[in-house]
Amino acid sequence: MGLGGRTTALAVHVEKAHCHTASLPVAVNIQCWANRHASVTLDAGHDLTHLDEQYKTTHHLARQNIIKNQLAEQHTTKHHLAEEDIAGQDIPHHLTIPLCRDDIMDLQAGDIVYLSGTIYTARDEAHLRILELTNEGKPLPFDLEGAALYHCGPLMQKDSGGWRTVAAGPTTSARMTDMTPRVLDNYNVRAIIGKGGMKNIAPVLEDRCVYLAYTGGCAALAVDMIKDVRDVHWLDLGMPEAVWVLEVENFGPLIVGVDAKGRDLYEEVSGLALK
Repeated sequence: MGLGGRTTALAVHVEKAHCHTASLPVAVNIQCWANRHASVTLDAGHDLTHLDEQYKTTHHLARQNIIKNQLAEQHTTKHHLAEEDIAGQDIPHHLTIPLCRDDIMDLQAGDIVYLSGTIYTARDEAHLRILELTNEGKPLPFDLEGAALYHCGPLMQKDSGGWRTVAAGPTTSARMTDMTPRVLDNYNVRAIIGKGGMKNIAPVLEDRCVYLAYTGGCAALAVDMIKDVRDVHWLDLGMPEAVWVLEVENFGPLIVGVDAKGRDLYEEVSGLALK
């Protein structure tokens, strides 16, 4: 994953600084972004690992619902919103795909959502191909009316009964930021599921779509909610980049990170951190 879908690494153990912006609100996190700044040298069975000081962090200090994270080099402090500031409705929303406008307009930032129905995985290459076909006036091989797109590059396995999902965690949504407005301008996608949010996306989603955050590191848990692999499109892009048609039941919990009314929890947290 993250290597173009052509390379798989097995039995990798990593212990590095928690730096992924997608996971600032959580205490346990698999590593991703931080490790791209780490270099490893293997020498006669021994490894020497180096990480730039600016990506190292000290221990987290929790005090009165405010978490402070002191960065080693910049010496800056990040403040996270208290739970009561981001919480939505107490009762989760159980929605069935395809979604309509009324479904998403009932949601507000901080709400908990569970989805049932058909979702489509779509990473970088899938978004590019969607836009290429759209520009050429060609139809897509799947229907995005009221759809939920999942920013995910799943690990799949094929056996005599067809495809089955091994892992299906979210990928970082920031990479799809520039392509999302054009997708939404042409198709009535009602929900985007991903990790980390997308910068300045609230005006793009307003009145037509919501961004649902799924916690990174839960790839195996997601498998329990995927009941069937109905189809796959564009497998020539590679397993992670193909569009997988997944039948899900009570897929979640998903948090409304950006609602269709202009509220963006990610921007609120960033704004607070800069104060």
